[in-house]
Amino acid sequence: MIAEIPPGALQVPDNALWILAGWVLSTLLVGWSGYRWGLHSQIAAKKLEVKTAMLPLIEKFIIRANGKREDWFGLRPESIGQLLEPAIKLKSLLTGRKRKLLIEAWERFSKTTPDEFHITQPDEEGEKADKMRQTFLNRLNAIKSVVEDC
Repeated sequence: MIAEIPPGALQVPDNALWILAGWVLSTLLVGWSGYRWGLHSQIAAKKLEVKTAMLPLIEKFIIRANGKREDWFGLRPESIGQLLEPAIKLKSLLTGRKRKLLIEAWERFSKTTPDEFHITQPDEEGEKADKMRQTFLNRLNAIKSVVEDC
């Protein structure tokens, strides 16, 4: 005797297509979300890496600017040279308003005119040297605040 399959046992349920579509859609959504989360965490890790390289350098230059006059010599070109690479890396990781703020702060810092920043002579003191030091410190602090907020 051959076993008979009852009629209706092989019928596909009416909602099977919806179940399959839901499974495909949820798989795609979870995959896309995981990809975006991974990308976001990689960018955040790179930002942190650049910030931890940049902030100690900025602090070092602030300390030197507040220090003795002998420490002041060559500070501007050295600071621009050492901060340039991390600033470029950070700029590439930022978007929108934060990127614009970093670019503006960096341009003000790096394009300081000789009138605003000149090397003081050993006998030169007073208002001009203090104003130059304050300009340099203000621009360094502007970059520091932008980097800290990223």
